[in-house]
Amino acid sequence: MTLDRHIMPVSVDFWGVLGDYARDAVRNVDRMRNFMTSCARPGMDWRHPILGVLLLDEIASAPPLIDGQWTFSAMFRLGLLLGRFGSLSAQIADAEPEQQRLLKASSFWAEVDMAGMLQEVALRYMSAEDMDEAPPTISVRRCETGDEAFASVSAFVDWISRTFVDEEEELMQAAFSVGWHVYPIFDPQFDAGQNNPQVASLRELAVAKARDWLKWSVVEATGDGRDAGAATKAIAESFGEQVPLSEGKDAALAAVDELSPVILIDKLLTEIPRIVDSWHPQLAHTLAPVASIGHDWDWLEQQIAAARKRGEKHPCISIGAGGEIAVSILPPMPWIPVVDDVTEKVLLSSNSSGSEIILVVSWEDLRAGKVPGLS
Repeated sequence: MTLDRHIMPVSVDFWGVLGDYARDAVRNVDRMRNFMTSCARPGMDWRHPILGVLLLDEIASAPPLIDGQWTFSAMFRLGLLLGRFGSLSAQIADAEPEQQRLLKASSFWAEVDMAGMLQEVALRYMSAEDMDEAPPTISVRRCETGDEAFASVSAFVDWISRTFVDEEEELMQAAFSVGWHVYPIFDPQFDAGQNNPQVASLRELAVAKARDWLKWSVVEATGDGRDAGAATKAIAESFGEQVPLSEGKDAALAAVDELSPVILIDKLLTEIPRIVDSWHPQLAHTLAPVASIGHDWDWLEQQIAAARKRGEKHPCISIGAGGEIAVSILPPMPWIPVVDDVTEKVLLSSNSSGSEIILVVSWEDLRAGKVPGLS
């Protein structure tokens, strides 16, 4: 009896500081395109439940990826989320109206849980130079049958396996594929009576993979590689004396063979993938250099205009030595240039060369990156 089985929000509202944050997010469509592509529509109502919950997650929850790294555990989780969403979408498409009503909550939370990870996929795709094929769009709401809905999700899954993950990344491929297949064993609604033979076979697959990944980790922990210490610590924190690394590799591997399926299933959801994270490198792509066109100049221009309106004499665009951009206020000095119309030009303070340069530049040149610190 959990929230995602029975309850879904129909409207989300914000006020106070959260209201300011949500209002700022919704008004700046460019920002939304960068961080919530699926919700980047002019005039999007922040009370829409999906947008509201995503904004709350952005504020209060841990990010879907740690430091933007596509680790083994991240690929496993992406597979789980896509598998669950694909199955629920197919069920709803084929269900009678009353059953569809009962499944709405599960489908809503499955979509929201998945949205952050899919946004990370989109960001990595947009940043990578070595991915030429664009990901297909998941559009289950337009599908009339369960087969069509599942095929829409499956097409995206195929793209991940074919394009997002290199074919030589065998463990990463396995993490994603196993997650995509074994999601039912972690969700009782797919096997409430514990008598579904298909779920039983998936449980056997999960146990075999969990044991295999743990054995690979034992080999790394008992070797002399760079990450042996991290792997040892991760295994010890999760399994303790159940996997006696201090007795050597053979004893530890034999202990893994003796672990019960119940323990392995329990540890597979989060702990075993994180153990693999301790020694397996993240998914690597060739990233394109960051360009200045990614800045939300509309928002910055609004902030400059607002500063002048409240009486500030010298609001400026400040470019730091590392390329960071912010709105700053320059102290009153007789030699600072005067900007009469801030909708056409703006003061620029650039520290990119190691010494401060203060200029008057046009917004057109700023947007084109033709100013010191951006060019």
